[in-house]
Amino acid sequence: MTTFKTRYQRAKQELLTTPTITRENRELFEKFFQYEEYKLQRQNDLRELDEACYKTLYVYINRLKTVNAWFGNKPVSSPNSDTPFL
Repeated sequence: MTTFKTRYQRAKQELLTTPTITRENRELFEKFFQYEEYKLQRQNDLRELDEACYKTLYVYINRLKTVNAWFGNKPVSSPNSDTPFL
C-alpha cells in the first residue's frame, strides 16, 4: 500500500516534468505547490506534513490537470495580457 506522501511526490514530479504542459504553467504549478506545502505546514502547526496534508495536495494535482485541460493547455497567466486567467 502506498502512502499519500509517495503518491503526491510521484504525481507532482510527473506534473512538473510533463512536456505536454506549457513551461509557464509548470512554473506556476511549482510555485503553487511550494506555497501550499508551506501554508498547510503552518496552518496545522506541523514540523512535517502529515498524510492528511499530502492527501489534500494530491487532490490539487488532479484538479490542476483538469483545469489545464479545460483551458487547452494555454498559459494560465501571461505577463503581456491585460486580463490573465488568475
